[in-house]
Amino acid sequence: MLINIFPGTRDAGGQKFALCSLTALILVAAMSLCVIGCSKDSVVTAPSGSSSIEGYVTDGSGLQKGTAGIAAATITVGRMQSDGSLSVVSTSAVQTDVNGHYLVEVNAVNERNLVVVATKGTMELKAAVAAEVRANTIVQAPPMTVQSTVEADVLAQIAADGNPDFVTISDLRTYIDASIASNVQGNSSAIVSLARAISAEAQARAHALASAEIAATQDQIAAARNASVQAAAELDASLSAHRDDPSGSRAALEVFYQATINAYVNNGIGIEKFSRMQVASLRAMLQWSSQLSTGTRFLLEQRAAHVRALLMDRVSQIEFQALGAGQSTVSAVVSAGVTLQTSITTATTSQQIAQSFSAYHDAIVQAMEGALPTYAGAIATVDGNITKNNGYKAQLVASIQAAITPQDVVQAFWSYDTQIKTAVTNALAGATSVQIQAVSTLLVMVNMY
Repeated sequence: MLINIFPGTRDAGGQKFALCSLTALILVAAMSLCVIGCSKDSVVTAPSGSSSIEGYVTDGSGLQKGTAGIAAATITVGRMQSDGSLSVVSTSAVQTDVNGHYLVEVNAVNERNLVVVATKGTMELKAAVAAEVRANTIVQAPPMTVQSTVEADVLAQIAADGNPDFVTISDLRTYIDASIASNVQGNSSAIVSLARAISAEAQARAHALASAEIAATQDQIAAARNASVQAAAELDASLSAHRDDPSGSRAALEVFYQATINAYVNNGIGIEKFSRMQVASLRAMLQWSSQLSTGTRFLLEQRAAHVRALLMDRVSQIEFQALGAGQSTVSAVVSAGVTLQTSITTATTSQQIAQSFSAYHDAIVQAMEGALPTYAGAIATVDGNITKNNGYKAQLVASIQAAITPQDVVQAFWSYDTQIKTAVTNALAGATSVQIQAVSTLLVMVNMY
């Protein structure tokens, strides 16, 4: 469950944040998973002059050990080509030991996205390596499982489709989980559809970052991208170190999810802007996932819902602090976020996910009205104009359904955003700029599902 508390402060323009603390889980995880943040790519010294990759082959479905390691599997390493094929860069094939462990040398320096391949009889597993291989170092691959294999297959399809500059391994770690991987494993058409859905998300995000609404510089975008890939490299090393510890693996994943957000926030892209951009790009991903089976598409929707809920919770807590809300109100907001994540986890239909967000919407609007009693009526009026038949939200949905490109989806969200900001500014006559900004942001976010 991805529940975290990020109290912070914001200047009047909404661009600077001081993130003060994490939940106890994340604090403990960050302290205990010493591999995270300990070095540039979580590497150790290798034999002089060599670049090496270390990892484990296992029968697991997710990115952790299954019931056993796979012994006597042959290991090679390839460099991804533009058509998605691999050219061998390992100096020689090696075999896994009785625990499924391997250490393989490669003829590659300062490269990322190498793919480790394990074969044994008819079995073939793969793992894309997020860390950059360097001379005299050993980098960690994620545990090689069904999920890592699907990630590598999706990465190959993205390369073949000509979109490798948009999608990173960090994106694959975020959107592909064990359930999705099990659903599409060995299904070439499903791999193609999943790759194109994730590519749509990445293209929408790139368009949003470059748009006037965010106006990120190329340096900011490059730094954020590098930081998110670095987070994936640290995740891989931590997963390998905690392959026999399910709780450690879950904690590592939670640290990773927060790190992918901070990759942008710490490079000058405010959490409010990032959240709006990410929700829009997630919607583009779902819009381009229609060719997946109903079951797989629901799992992808559920995965996206967890990411949206994480962002909504983080933004909501920051905005209520900006409003100076009392402790009881802040506690209610925190509780609503916990309930939202739990409800998404237990949902079995899209309707149940929608109901979870609807309940969260009601809780946040009620909390806003309590925090700003003078403007409670105005907040209710604007929210009604968003949710009514042919309201702002219905117009947004119609625009998304008519979208031809991922960029069209982003533009639809920007128009929606502007409509709500204008409505709040007009309705909250006499309110401070901080109050208007907070109410606008909250109403935009809680109505974005």
